[in-house]
Parts: sequence; structure tokens; C-alpha cells
Amino acid sequence: MTYSYSVTNPTGYHDVSKVKQESSLPAAAGGLIAGGAIGAFAGFKKNSITDKVGIKDSFAKKVEERLLNESGESAKKIHNQEADIIKTINKVKSPEELRALFAENKDAAKEICKSLKQTPDEFLQTITNDNLKQNKETIKNWFIGEHNNRFQSLKNQIQFCWDKETKKFTQSPNVKNNVYDAIIKTQKSIKKVSIIKYGTIGAAIGAAVGFIISKLTQKI
Repeated sequence: MTYSYSVTNPTGYHDVSKVKQESSLPAAAGGLIAGGAIGAFAGFKKNSITDKVGIKDSFAKKVEERLLNESGESAKKIHNQEADIIKTINKVKSPEELRALFAENKDAAKEICKSLKQTPDEFLQTITNDNLKQNKETIKNWFIGEHNNRFQSLKNQIQFCWDKETKKFTQSPNVKNNVYDAIIKTQKSIKKVSIIKYGTIGAAIGAAVGFIISKLTQKI
């Protein structure tokens, strides 16, 4: 009697290592999905808004950046010029260099001179080598103080909108609509980035753990 059959492995040897390798893939894929889901949830729950004291500076700075971007070129220009003066003024060594710094940052220079009830030219005419150091400190402290006051005011407005009980933002009569809109947009943007970041990290860890566990169980 003859028998007909197909031979899939003529050597009679079954490649167990290949089966083990293939069986590791579902475990890694499962870890990828589970880790990604857990990481995304962790990112969603991460608190990027408040700390024990109140609204975080990092969150307020992002709201400030958004407001500057939405307020137009003039406001951004002044903000950048103020930062340049604060950063550069200590390097000024003569009244002429101070005049050059003011010329490069005209709009910001007008702001401080306005508070002194002088034009930039009138103010610069009072600067001498003898009083340069004192006036440099006055200018620097004025710009730092102005920025700190604006920033603290913004943090206060964000705090007005923050409901500690529900841990959500709500519109406040003390806060302008554009500021509230910037707060909400910033929160959503941070949340989205956090979900992607932690989801990616979780997925990578989950896949690695799933693969390792699969390999270990195959050796048992």
C-alpha cells in the first residue's frame, strides 16, 4: 500500500527558536498597547497647572507667551526689547553705549522714559560717567519690576479662574475674555503634549517588558 503526503519539513526538524521568536511578538504588541494606554492616562492626569502654593510659574509663562503671540507685533517687540535691555545693560561702559542700547530698543526705552516724564533724549542728556552705574541699576530694576508686576498680575488672573474644588478653569468677572481664552488654550495644548509624551514612553516600556517576559517564560 502506498501513502501520499506532502513534506513541509523533509529533515524532520522543527525550528523551535523561530516559533519562540514569533510568539514574542504578540506579547510585545500587547505591552505596547497596554503601556501606551497607561502612559496616556498618566499624561492626562498629570498636574501641570498648580503646586502647593498656587498657579505654577511654568504654566503662567506659557499663557504669557500665548497672549504675546496673539497681541500683535508691537507688544512682542516691546517685550523682546525689555528682555534685551535687562540682559545687555550690565555690559554698558559709557553714556554713548547706553545711548546706542536705547537706539536699538526704542520702544522699550520710550516706556521707561514715559514713567520718568521725559523723552529718551532728555533722559540720556542727564547721564554722565559719574552717574552711569547708578542709572544702569535704575533702568534694569525698572524693567525687571515692570515685568514681574505684569507676570504676577497674570498669575492672579489665572488663579481667579481656577476652581480648587472641581480642579477646572471657569470664567471670572475679574478676567478679560482674551486672557481666559489663552488660559484654556494653553491648558489643552499642555494636556495634548503630556498625553503624547507619556503615552510614547509608556508604550516603549510596555513593549520592552512584554518582550522580556515572553522571552523569560519561553526558557522555563
